[in-house]
Amino acid sequence: MSTPAEPARTMKTLRELIKGATPGPWRRHDMEHDAIVGPDRKAIALVMGRSRTEEEDAANLAFIVRANPATMLLVLDQLELIAAHPEEEAGEWGMHVIKEAAKKALSALNSTPSP
Repeated sequence: MSTPAEPARTMKTLRELIKGATPGPWRRHDMEHDAIVGPDRKAIALVMGRSRTEEEDAANLAFIVRANPATMLLVLDQLELIAAHPEEEAGEWGMHVIKEAAKKALSALNSTPSP
């Protein structure tokens, strides 16, 4: 069971990691091996072996591409916004916040280039 401070620490840690990561957008690029590349087309990550099925490799690549720093910051921002309005006082406002957060997150995912 987590304590109330653990999610806040996790989000802080994620924000620190994101600041050090290559900015997006990230794309899948077929080189000698499948690669994830940044805006400068330099490799961020390579899929070197085929220990998984091609379908699972493709799904992993698609996830990594969409989980770029800009998308992750948006998700963290929306989670913090929702957390700032506890359920007991949220009511209609809380539903509005959740709907807007979902729209923004989906928009970010849809605007990220496909792998």
